[in-house]
This record gives sequence, structure tokens and C-alpha cells, in this order.
Amino acid sequence: MTRSFTVLTAAIAAMVVSSHAALAQPVTIRKDHAYAGPHRPLGQLATVYGTFIARFSLTQTHVCELDGKSLRATFSIEICPSVIYLLPGNYRLGISHLSGGRRGSGVLSGNLAAGRVYAIDVDYPQQGRVSFRLIEKPQGFVLTYKDVMPVPYERGWRQNSRIEP
Repeated sequence: MTRSFTVLTAAIAAMVVSSHAALAQPVTIRKDHAYAGPHRPLGQLATVYGTFIARFSLTQTHVCELDGKSLRATFSIEICPSVIYLLPGNYRLGISHLSGGRRGSGVLSGNLAAGRVYAIDVDYPQQGRVSFRLIEKPQGFVLTYKDVMPVPYERGWRQNSRIEP
């Protein structure tokens, strides 16, 4: 009986330790370099990002198309990038948004500048409608995990870690 209790206690302790180790691992953010050729420094690229919040009602905003071309990757489900890196220029971005029971998609057009970061902002102007706009972040803005995934990075050591391209 005592041996069974010791084995059970050890098994529970192992499960708790492994679950905490799993929680400490970084959550993967899908990034896409949506241009031809080798990777370039951030100062030569425009960065566009949406948010992914997995708390209460799932909320996610992604760029799923670039100038009519799909950026979806298929694993067990289709996944669009949270962050895309582009050469400067004019683009049409196909946006997909889901928040609880609300779902929407649309196209944003913009002239994106090198070395700048743009957030996709979502608004609900009327019942059953969704609208999008790009918000240009201040010069020198550094994109971090808490910008793209506020949860689970609202606090802790990784919240201000730079998202490396």
C-alpha cells in the first residue's frame, strides 16, 4: 500500500513538473517573409501584425492574403501568419478576423514604408459588421510577444522579448 502511494505521488509530481515546463515554453507565432530572395534586415522591411488572444472567447486577426495570393499554411487546420514582413510598397492585405461568435474578413490597401511596424486594428461600427485599418506605430517601435499575443505574455520574462524575424 505504501509503495503504491509513493509511486502515485511520484507520478503526480512528474506530471506537475512536466506541465509547468510545457507552460514555460514559448508559444509559436507564425511569421512569413512575404517577398522573394534572402531574408533582409528589419530596417529594409515593413512589418504588419495582428493579434491572437486565447482567453475567454478566442480572438484572432491575421493577414491571410497578399495581393490576392493566399498566405495560409495547412497543418491540421489552415493557419495564417500573425506577423508578415514585406518590402516597402503598395499592397492589398486580405484580413481574417474571429472574435467569439463574430467573424469578418476584408481587404486593406496601404503604402508600407521600410523600417515601420503596422498593427491591424479592428472595429465593430454596426451590429454584424467589422472594419479594419492599419495603425502605423511610432518610429523605433519594437514588436514584442505581448503585442501579438497579449495572453499568455501579459506578464513574465517573455512579455517584452522582441519577435525576431
